Amino acid sequence: MATPTTQGTYTKAGWELRALSGQRGDDPKLASRGGLRSDDGTEDALVMNVHHLELFYYVAKHGGISEAVRNMPYGIQQPAVSGQVIQLEEFLGVTLFQRRPFALTTPGRELFEFIKPFFANLTPMAEKLRGGVSQHLRIAASETVLRSYLPEMLQTLRKSFPKLTVSLREG
Repeated sequence: MATPTTQGTYTKAGWELRALSGQRGDDPKLASRGGLRSDDGTEDALVMNVHHLELFYYVAKHGGISEAVRNMPYGIQQPAVSGQVIQLEEFLGVTLFQRRPFALTTPGRELFEFIKPFFANLTPMAEKLRGGVSQHLRIAASETVLRSYLPEMLQTLRKSFPKLTVSLREG
């Protein structure tokens, strides 16, 4: 069994993020995993990236990467989603879904059912913490419209709806 070696470190707020090389156990897929170690040198603990889980949630919920990208509440490109979901699969050592045609695998269904209550309830919880239902407007338009016409309209709208949040997307 090969022993992982540190390739580089990044220290922030008392934790060291280490990129590891070499195999962990007999599974070559585990070679790319990173780990966290406390400054006091305590045991490595592999940590899942929550953003990768969120992206997988949208992919599973919407039945594919392209559809997920169209329905996410923030802008992210399809190659970025694909790459980060692949990183999650490598971290877990399993395939979460078949790409064409899209279908969740058994581990993918298990993971989706596990994370679904958390991600599905984030918006309602945020609204509750804000003291009521928030108002959100998503606008997709050309760069010209976003830059030339919307700023003045949104300032007027903001006066009538001070809690309004707006997501703008060029498209």
